[in-house]
Amino acid sequence: MIESHASPLPTEQLPRVALLYCLTALAVDLGLLARELPVWVSLTGVGCIGWRLLIHRGAASFPGRWQKTLLVGAVCTGLALQYAGGLSLDVYVALLLLGLSLKSLEVYHIGSAQSFLYAAILALMTYLLYAQGFIAVILAFCQVGLLAAAVLSGSQGRCVSQRGSALMAVSAAASRPTWQKARITAIKPWA
Repeated sequence: MIESHASPLPTEQLPRVALLYCLTALAVDLGLLARELPVWVSLTGVGCIGWRLLIHRGAASFPGRWQKTLLVGAVCTGLALQYAGGLSLDVYVALLLLGLSLKSLEVYHIGSAQSFLYAAILALMTYLLYAQGFIAVILAFCQVGLLAAAVLSGSQGRCVSQRGSALMAVSAAASRPTWQKARITAIKPWA
């Protein structure tokens, strides 16, 4: 008997609509924090979004191991040169957004999109550290709606794929009238 071990994160391919929602969420996070960050951080984010859109269209390929290593090295060097004075909130926010931008190049499966969206929520929380006005709250609610749409669009086909028959049986049982449920549960197989 062969046992299959389920991975902790789903490995199904991310739907195209969910990818576009994820990239839009990244663009909104970059836009919200653009005043607080250096220009090169925002340009790196825009460049990663552009590269991922080219991958989405089939005009470019996913970065290889060496390309990822060079990108991470360049980002770390840029952060070290920009914030040589020490550690502050700005350093961590820039690191978070640069990591989120680089993560957008790896988003292919639903599991990687989930971790991407968790980081996007953290970036939104850091925006609320900088701005606490009424407009900031309205913008944050709009971003939460966008992130919720990304989560929902990423999970739209999952209930039928792996656990389809079990979920259909549960939903069918839940939709039965109460008197039928009582009758069905009263019947016990005797073996």
